[in-house]
Amino acid sequence: QLKLKEAEFDPTQMLEDMQLSMQAVATNKGIELKTECDPSVPRSLQGDEDRINQILYNLVNNAIKFTDEGEVYVQMSMDEYDRWVIKVTDTGIGIAAEEQQRLFEAFWQADGSATRQNNAGVGLGLSIVRQLTEMMDGTVKMESRVGEGTTFIVALPLKQIGELEGERVNG
Repeated sequence: QLKLKEAEFDPTQMLEDMQLSMQAVATNKGIELKTECDPSVPRSLQGDEDRINQILYNLVNNAIKFTDEGEVYVQMSMDEYDRWVIKVTDTGIGIAAEEQQRLFEAFWQADGSATRQNNAGVGLGLSIVRQLTEMMDGTVKMESRVGEGTTFIVALPLKQIGELEGERVNG
């Protein structure tokens, strides 16, 4: 059983670090890796930074892997329920509706014709993404069209550090 380690982290810095480390992989494939952090995202959130990084890197890695031209676009924002949202959109091969249900199973892979040696195990990464997201009481969903690309949206109800300080003072 995985245990979560709660600590303060900077989501903007997390996004910048990911872009620095994944930029070369994207560039080598001839695709663009773009990032955007909405001003609504606080400078400081409380959560398991390592596990969240695992989610982020799995999603970005898969997006790059299955995109042969175009871009991978990573956005961070807050939703109307104050959840922190990571959205990863690619212009890759896309996933057929009937295959989307199986996508989060441990060993499964989209469309055999698009499969290459180095793509083994994409399903494993996504099952980890779902498991970690659910452990944090978050949600993960996807939108995809064959030939147009895929978007993964992870929403996590993380505490903002300002909120924590307020609770202590008032309580």
